[in-house]
Amino acid sequence: MKEKNQLGEKASRAVESVNYMALVTEIGLIMPSNLIAGFFLGLYLDRWLGTAHTFLFLFTILGVLSGAKLSYSRIKKIGK
Repeated sequence: MKEKNQLGEKASRAVESVNYMALVTEIGLIMPSNLIAGFFLGLYLDRWLGTAHTFLFLFTILGVLSGAKLSYSRIKKIGK
């Protein structure tokens, strides 16, 4: 009986570790994907509207801010 409890504890710790690794990977992908999306959206709008890197700068900053906000919310989820 004691061996079953130990195996169950090991399995639950393994599942918990995998969940934490998945969240860390998700955080690692959120920031660059938002940055890249903002960069290319701004670049596209600047070329389409003929502006001089105005939208590129604006949407790159918005991409960084949204990536930081989403990363922060995921980190808060880990703490719960």
